[in-house]
Amino acid sequence: MIYIRDDDVLLGEFAKFKRVHDKICRSPRLMHRPAIVVSDIQKFDDGMLLVEEETKEGRMLPEIHGLEHIDYAKIPFIEIKTHLYTCVECIENKFSYTPLKWYTPWGADTEEMRRASKEVGLELVNCENRNKLRGEDSVWDYMKQGNDMSYLEGQEVFMHYWDKFDRERLGLFVDYLCRMEQQGDFT
Repeated sequence: MIYIRDDDVLLGEFAKFKRVHDKICRSPRLMHRPAIVVSDIQKFDDGMLLVEEETKEGRMLPEIHGLEHIDYAKIPFIEIKTHLYTCVECIENKFSYTPLKWYTPWGADTEEMRRASKEVGLELVNCENRNKLRGEDSVWDYMKQGNDMSYLEGQEVFMHYWDKFDRERLGLFVDYLCRMEQQGDFT
């Protein structure tokens, strides 16, 4: 399985988020892992319903981006911990799924954040060592060279559903994977 880490999921632009999810679902080797801003998603019934249904069907793993889209490195430990507990409770209650990861906004990573995350039972994930769809040494560069994508097995590819460039590259990436799968080239 290759996980598509989709940060900043506010769902204010539900149609874009849904299109990204539909693209990801085209390949059985991909799993959508949206990093949800919990206070915002609750404002959008259609987004809540989609995440609930797709999680239940095993096509989505909703994880935490934060209660709010803020710099958690600038708030006190107890507030971080309270936010994380609220996020976990909301995701468990709304989607019947226990989140495992906290994808921090802007990749923030402090000792207090790590401690709070650990105490809540989450893995803090920053922006280091990520497979990105664009930029130097990106999945896109590797794919353009005609390389096998099996090196991504068990890893995450980082994107933002709201970013047009990421959506375009994701579509090309999914098309490439589907061709490889059809040709039996994906080992």
